[in-house]
Amino acid sequence: MRSARFSGRFYFGAAIFLAIVILAVFGPMVFNGHQPSQQVGGLYDPPSSNAWLGTDNIGHDVFANLMYGARTSLETDYDNHLCRTHYTVRRLDPTQTRPSVRNNVGYQAVAR
Repeated sequence: MRSARFSGRFYFGAAIFLAIVILAVFGPMVFNGHQPSQQVGGLYDPPSSNAWLGTDNIGHDVFANLMYGARTSLETDYDNHLCRTHYTVRRLDPTQTRPSVRNNVGYQAVAR
């Protein structure tokens, strides 16, 4: 079997992806000082110790919005994946019986 050799671009992309996942999972627990809806400065303030990536057009911390937004996005994608997997497994499961004229097992299972 051939061993996989990845280029530097793969490792760079994987590092960025892992950084985003770690930021999304652990960021809100570690940096719990700012909520996304909390106003921390003026309009379009530059990065500072109070707002690491600056503020947006209504004074909210861009870094806090990034953390909470990434977390919400990952949760939504994970839930969507679970629903799709559950549907696929149920649809392809050979033990699931379909209601038919010859076999009333499916109707009995639904009626219970």
